[in-house]
Amino acid sequence: MTISRELGAVYMRIFLVEAAYWIISIGMVFVNEFVLRYKDLTVFITIFQILFSLAILITLNYLTKNYLDPTSDTRHSTTNKNDVNSNDDDPLIVDGSDAEDVLFDAVSDKLINDNGHQNEQGHRIETPDSTVKLKMNRRKLSKTISEQSDKSSQGNMKQLFIVNIPHRINLETCKIVFPLSILYIGMLVMNNLCLENVGVAFYFVSRSLTTVFNVVFTFFLINEPVSRGALVCCGFIVLGFILGIDQESVIGSLSVTGVSFGVASSLFGSLFTIYTKKTLAKLDKNIWVLVLYNNINAILLCTPLLIVHGDIQALISEKVIKPSFWFLLSVSGVMAFFISIVTNASIKYTSPLTHNISGTAKACFQTVIAVVYSNDHKSYLWWISNITILVASAAYSRIKQLEMERRTSADLANQRALMNRGLRNNASELRPESCELAIK
Repeated sequence: MTISRELGAVYMRIFLVEAAYWIISIGMVFVNEFVLRYKDLTVFITIFQILFSLAILITLNYLTKNYLDPTSDTRHSTTNKNDVNSNDDDPLIVDGSDAEDVLFDAVSDKLINDNGHQNEQGHRIETPDSTVKLKMNRRKLSKTISEQSDKSSQGNMKQLFIVNIPHRINLETCKIVFPLSILYIGMLVMNNLCLENVGVAFYFVSRSLTTVFNVVFTFFLINEPVSRGALVCCGFIVLGFILGIDQESVIGSLSVTGVSFGVASSLFGSLFTIYTKKTLAKLDKNIWVLVLYNNINAILLCTPLLIVHGDIQALISEKVIKPSFWFLLSVSGVMAFFISIVTNASIKYTSPLTHNISGTAKACFQTVIAVVYSNDHKSYLWWISNITILVASAAYSRIKQLEMERRTSADLANQRALMNRGLRNNASELRPESCELAIK
């Protein structure tokens, strides 16, 4: 298995998830811009989108249970040890990057079981043909692991299209997801309030500090070191943010309130991506379960806000009775469902930082569309501020990509070393625990 093949599979999966995120997110922003023209209904629009998303989730779960194979287990992508002729019937949970660790253990079990057994003291007793079987070609073993890993990766992607949520609500799971739900509501409400006040064109600059917040929080909360180049990139992002605010003020369209909501949304969004990764790990990385409990908690949290903000009184007005309003609101609800899925998938298959960088690049492209669509005329410095943020974010993305390549190269080198050592040793030394891979 070559490094290029391993990285190619990772990059393709990331590309598909991020492409879906871009398309759905950009569409949702423009739909929300029309819906949020009713400024007294910001909280109601938020809770409606959550309810609509929850209704779609329950409907898809019903269709999955009744019209798809009911015996398929979508909680995990599993590979049984029986697939490699092992005597152990317990399934091996294969999830994402852990697939190769488990598959190598399974192949090692097969090698041991095919060539004899161990006595109670752990000494090896070989069968007559064990010497011949122990000379398995290293390339063949590597190919087996690669093929099984590819199947596991495909299975993980298929989970995005098969809904599997529990029949009953677990209170303990609600408690686990509750902190994330608070961040989710903060991000949604602040994001909608920002878009309501600044519009799509300046929305990119208002939300540009997400990457900076993410770097700060990953350093203090996860203790992940930050390189000098990364700090330089963050400095340029802040510089572009300040320049953008200055140019918006010169034009006369600066909304301090909108920018404040944008910064707050960036803060909540950064924390949300970090805690999504942690919460997914506690839920066996099941995106559907996370979306279910997150939406339930969000509805409970939004209900008091709906009363305090005065949205109920605004609903009585005649303007919201227009069919166009409810049509666009329903469309935004559908997009809210899909954006929650692709956002969680993006965080699951990449990292919180990668997701935020992708969001920054997406927002820049979104800004260009908005300016062209509305036929706005912006100054050169205004465009320089946007380009500065984009280039700095891209540079940071490149830095993280190089770090990932170095980690992958080191992991694969460790894998080959362990495989070579295991095949050189005699059968008594080739136990599953000695064949653990360093892939993370």
